[in-house]
Amino acid sequence: MAVTVTEVYNSCDKERDGNRGLDMAVVTVNITNDDFPVTEGGEPIDFTSSTILDKPFGTVHAVICDMEDGYLFNYDHSTSRLQARYFDNDAGADGAAISVPNLHDLSGISALRMTVFGVRASIS
Repeated sequence: MAVTVTEVYNSCDKERDGNRGLDMAVVTVNITNDDFPVTEGGEPIDFTSSTILDKPFGTVHAVICDMEDGYLFNYDHSTSRLQARYFDNDAGADGAAISVPNLHDLSGISALRMTVFGVRASIS
């Protein structure tokens, strides 16, 4: 599966910010996919890669993910992966949020918004 990341807001836009070249950045992105299946361990999204963002991060401090259609999404910093979880209040032994099974169909979710906080790799 390949996800598409589209920048929505970038606090480090040098043209908009008068060419100040800020190191800290807040970037809001939309994550879209045709069918949004989930693979084991989550979908790889590396915000330090220039293939994802025009101005990649050197360090990602925090990622906030929206909740969509009853699914909770979180970003695993150690693996750079987007993970999906759901709640099953009848299955107390599973814990508060259960990982969505491998290749679970999330086709009802067409877009997911994430906000990324961190330090840019380099600003030119």
